[in-house]
Amino acid sequence: MISFKTMWEDVSGLITREEIDDIEIIEKYKDGFVVRHSEGNCFVNKNDFIDVWCNILYFKEMPKNQIFNGPRESFKYVYAVMKNLPYIKDNAEVIRLVE
Repeated sequence: MISFKTMWEDVSGLITREEIDDIEIIEKYKDGFVVRHSEGNCFVNKNDFIDVWCNILYFKEMPKNQIFNGPRESFKYVYAVMKNLPYIKDNAEVIRLVE
């Protein structure tokens, strides 16, 4: 099992090295970042990653419709970052944890 701490360190590295092409990160913080989108800005924080990560760990996957049509807009930005992790497999309908 990959711990949240490990995943968060990997995510922080991706963001610091500016390796995320799908979203425009305009500000970076220790516990999150701000994304510019067509309707304004969205703050994405560590808690957003916790919610998605817990779901993926428990079910070993998360449906994309839950990400894109879910209760929080920030989940789609979490997805944009997490799909770049080597232990996440991005399929047509789900993202999966690969160990």
